[in-house]
Amino acid sequence: MPSSKVYLGRVKDPLSLKEAEANVLWNGTMPLRVNFDDGQSALLDINHPRAAVWAKMINRIQRNNFPAYVEVDADTDIITRLCIPIATKVLAIRTTTEGPVEVVLSASDALHFLRNDVPGFDRLHHTLQHAKDTDATILVTATLHHLDVVDVRALPAFLIQGPFDPLPDPEPVVPVSPERCMELFRMVSVETCITGSMTSPCIAYKYPYSGCNVRAHLMCYILRAAGATPEKMWISPGLHAKTANAPKCEVGWGWHVAPTLLVTRPVGDPEKMVLDPSLCDGPVTIAYWKSLQGNPNATLTPAQWDGYNFLAKGTATQMEADDEMENYREWLADLWIESPPPYKCPPVDK
Repeated sequence: MPSSKVYLGRVKDPLSLKEAEANVLWNGTMPLRVNFDDGQSALLDINHPRAAVWAKMINRIQRNNFPAYVEVDADTDIITRLCIPIATKVLAIRTTTEGPVEVVLSASDALHFLRNDVPGFDRLHHTLQHAKDTDATILVTATLHHLDVVDVRALPAFLIQGPFDPLPDPEPVVPVSPERCMELFRMVSVETCITGSMTSPCIAYKYPYSGCNVRAHLMCYILRAAGATPEKMWISPGLHAKTANAPKCEVGWGWHVAPTLLVTRPVGDPEKMVLDPSLCDGPVTIAYWKSLQGNPNATLTPAQWDGYNFLAKGTATQMEADDEMENYREWLADLWIESPPPYKCPPVDK
């Protein structure tokens, strides 16, 4: 097995790739050097099948002044793995009788895993547990799509942020008809990213592992621009959903969120309906939406539309949410390179 080394740090200079923005690299054989601010460097092999996506990810990391985690072949300095660390609190750590330790993070809806065979397991587990016990924000790195935790460390000073600002008072919610609700669902679902079109304003509904809060936020902006008054419904913990968007046909989440609309009924009071194109082909009741996520004991938390982070803490402008959605567009493109769809999944009741 080839030896490797790990670099984690800020990228010093953007890669000089005009074609990278179009997901195309020029015809050549020389790798591109990625320089880190601590003096380390690594090489991006432009013949690697994921080189174009990785180049875009590296340039986004550099623009946003965020660290990158790379594993590098010790003999050639070629990057063999690229991961994006996240600044997060640890919500839960669950030891299972079989399989890896499950880790739930505040900054990602994805269910993460700490596997027993990862180098430094005891240190990683201790750091995660200490962060949970002290409610500390730390830097956690996991592999894309597989969500295996590979690095945990203290949060660098340049990433420390203050508390979230309080949200404004909620606005009155105006019901819509069932027909209008379906029109609005179609309006947001048509924005889905597709092969060959991974640019703004598409929404990565088909990336199954994470990003629901960003999707929901962008959907709310679309709904509000159409005159609707959406809210959001959060659900946690211990979620497992069947999906045709994942190679294994299911996905685990620590939490999930989607927009809701208040919808009139022929008889009785209006009812909240969930709009979640990542799971459903149309608006569904809250009870049905919950039933799709595999935990009848999960907690539902209604909230106003503008809460952005877990359980409606803080907010984001449409531009900020679209910038974060770029992560998920790139990750979806990377997933489809690693495991091209369609996946042989049984039909999912939506």
